[in-house]
Amino acid sequence: MKLEALVWRTAILEAGWTIDGGVLSLRPLFARLIADDIDAVGGAGLFHGTFAAACVDWVARSARTTGVNTSF
Repeated sequence: MKLEALVWRTAILEAGWTIDGGVLSLRPLFARLIADDIDAVGGAGLFHGTFAAACVDWVARSARTTGVNTSF
């Protein structure tokens, strides 16, 4: 939560995740976050923005694959 409190602006690492066989991997994001040239504030914004985008992508793909939708 300390890193979350640092976030003023989020960013999305476009290639920051993969989805293979319905499994979400954030390895590309983590590889970027351990780079020496990113500070805690930038890293927190990048993590939270990318994680949110990855979750949306993952859920959307799963919904399409299974045919689940929000219509009643």
